[in-house]
Amino acid sequence: IRCLNRTYMKTTSTAEIIMETTNAYNKRNTFMLTLRHELIENRKALLLGLASIWGIFMLVGALFGLSGSHGGPGEIAFIFFAFMAISCVTASLTFSNMKTKQGRISAIMLPSTAFDKFMVRWIAFVPVLIVVLVAGMYICDLSRILVYWLRDYPQIINGRNGMDIINPWARIVSNPYGEIM
Repeated sequence: IRCLNRTYMKTTSTAEIIMETTNAYNKRNTFMLTLRHELIENRKALLLGLASIWGIFMLVGALFGLSGSHGGPGEIAFIFFAFMAISCVTASLTFSNMKTKQGRISAIMLPSTAFDKFMVRWIAFVPVLIVVLVAGMYICDLSRILVYWLRDYPQIINGRNGMDIINPWARIVSNPYGEIM
């Protein structure tokens, strides 16, 4: 194919094109762009997962409050097993958008390194999940206290106070009987 207007043609070597592409690629912060892409693309799923986790913890805390639980080993055991179950489910959903051919093509064609793509998902599903689960633990305890308080409001005013905010980390680390739970 012949170019009619040769003034726009510039002769460049392959090394210059690679150098230009490499410099332009390194100027961008690919990690932050990949993180932004994942958050925008999966925003609804991430928010739905967050609301589901906190909703489950709130519901179970309300059930503990209705049963008159003052916190203790039963609640700590639930929180531990909920942490494990939710962690297993989210680990299996880490790369869930790669189930379909379109999702795999979209993931491969994202102009970022494989390490950036992996680290974005790891940060979203490991440290952020731990923060969400710890916040869920406190949501569970606060909903237990609120429901217990609403259920037994007259007795609390008359002097019965069973609303102890538990610290499960202290119960696990130091047991007054010297046993490991």
